[in-house]
Amino acid sequence: MVFHEFLFLIGLIALRCIDSSTTIQGKLHDFYTQKLNLQKPSEKNLDHDLSYTEVLERVQTGQDNYNTAEGSSQEEWDGEEEEESEEEL
Repeated sequence: MVFHEFLFLIGLIALRCIDSSTTIQGKLHDFYTQKLNLQKPSEKNLDHDLSYTEVLERVQTGQDNYNTAEGSSQEEWDGEEEEESEEEL
């Protein structure tokens, strides 16, 4: 699958699954913010380019909350890893 096909599928999912808005723009916005938990970046984060090392540090230290999706916990992630390793056997 190429990137534009992925975006098209995301749009279809939002169109069919989000009922909180009547326009496609509103449905996409609600899908990204409510279901995918994506927010607009703060202005201070937009002022400079990040290096790969800086992004890794932020993810590892949890500064940007990349590891905290709503409704998930470390135990859930650990459980998924165990299930995947059992399936490989």
